[in-house]
Amino acid sequence: MYKILIVDDERPVVSWLYELLTRSLPFEADIYTAYSAIDALKTVDKVLLDIVISDIRMPRMSGLELMRYIHGKRDGTHIIFLTGYNEFDSVYEAIGHDNVQYLLKTEDDEALLEAISKSVSLIEAKRRAVLAANRQDCLLRLLKTRDMLIDLSNNAISFDSFMDSAPQASLAVNYKAEIYLAVGCVSFTPEKRYDMLTGLYLLATEVMGPGFHMDQADYGDELVLWFIQAVTETDGYEVVDRLDRLIMDAAGHLELEMAIVVSGETFLPESLPLILPAATTQVKRLAQMGSGAVAAFDHTEVMAVTGDQIALKLSSQFSILRQLLEQDRRDDCLSLLCTLLEPLERGGSMNDVLLLELYLSVALTLLSFINASRIAQSLPFRVGLGRLSRCHDFSGWPEAADYLLEVCESIFDEMKENPAAKRGSVVTAIIRFVENNLDGDLSLTAISRELHYNASYISRLFKAEYGQNLFDYISELRLVRAADALSHSLEPIYSVAKSVGFDNPPYFTKVFKRTYGVTPQEYRERGL
Repeated sequence: MYKILIVDDERPVVSWLYELLTRSLPFEADIYTAYSAIDALKTVDKVLLDIVISDIRMPRMSGLELMRYIHGKRDGTHIIFLTGYNEFDSVYEAIGHDNVQYLLKTEDDEALLEAISKSVSLIEAKRRAVLAANRQDCLLRLLKTRDMLIDLSNNAISFDSFMDSAPQASLAVNYKAEIYLAVGCVSFTPEKRYDMLTGLYLLATEVMGPGFHMDQADYGDELVLWFIQAVTETDGYEVVDRLDRLIMDAAGHLELEMAIVVSGETFLPESLPLILPAATTQVKRLAQMGSGAVAAFDHTEVMAVTGDQIALKLSSQFSILRQLLEQDRRDDCLSLLCTLLEPLERGGSMNDVLLLELYLSVALTLLSFINASRIAQSLPFRVGLGRLSRCHDFSGWPEAADYLLEVCESIFDEMKENPAAKRGSVVTAIIRFVENNLDGDLSLTAISRELHYNASYISRLFKAEYGQNLFDYISELRLVRAADALSHSLEPIYSVAKSVGFDNPPYFTKVFKRTYGVTPQEYRERGL
């Protein structure tokens, strides 16, 4: 999957380009939009972009200034300028830079698609060149540092002893400062193991770029560790984005399939022996769902439930419980459930209305998840589900609480043995998020942040499991909701458009007419 940013201060142009690319590109792409160069900086700072399609003349910051900013961060990003007839002075400056193309705005769609195809070919050629680098030197470096890093991670060497040896080991990371830990579960063939490890290191170094220092070590038969340190202030999402690119490059150029987990925040390396076991467990669970996923984990407790969350009203806690089920966060889900069930564990009258409400609310949350996933048929063989709705079958509330915990544990056991069930739960979470946020940002980036999976994995998983492209699903749902609102309310058309995520009313009218054959106003007047 390639990452493409569209930048133009004319909203109709952005809408046209977005629709063209989502429907016409011959490869998967995560497409971002910005309505000014200033607005684009937020995406540039967070996302490892392959291609930027930009206007040149924009208020406050020009496309040329944006180009210089982008290439100051990463010179591998390709720029395609869309220009007017009167902008040749600017074009003359632009074509003096590498990886820059320009097109007249009057040219047809095919010209732009051809320019994108040219950029993609150059990007792939550069990645092949990276892998042709001096592999022997890279392998010797990996072998030299591997044992030190593994000993530190397993607490087989004291941190002071490690630091005493670090200057002689040519480590890239400063282990006196905080780091991110990423763990990959990789399918190696034994005869190509060291060749693949070297290729992974070269690709990871290229993907991380000058903004990060990185060391790599293989760990056991199927795990690879990356110790990552940002040169300047950043956040976990940027690291996830770059690891997403690493997965795609490794699949495309090394034919390696893998899943990766990464700490959502930095921590001091002395904590590695405590954090690594949890990370390896998480990545093995993630790999059961299939290759291609990147997920962030909370190294302190993997999405720990804080005291503030516990103080939330019950409905919010049940929402958190459902999210933990969907994200396969077993330990955290059981921890929250134990906290929720404390009033039941203390006992009380079986006719206590508040305790009854608590029991039924938890039971409904579990049952809703069971029905939405693919375990409704097989789970009853692990644990009887009939008592979820019959709390008076228990001798007391403590027994009822134990039963709910047993059901929850059985859900995770079933998902572990049935990866398709887990994939189904992720798709359910995607659909639920889309339905609840039709008027908001439903880019792959926004969905991936919400669900803690990388954008490319979400796109592939949704299409494989649901049988439809995610973009098409969102577009269809927005139009169905808009048609329903037009038929059953007198809300102004521009408000209807905005309520389902169309900020540009003319564009909404164009898309609506293409789907329904009439304009929104005609649709309302005809009572369709």
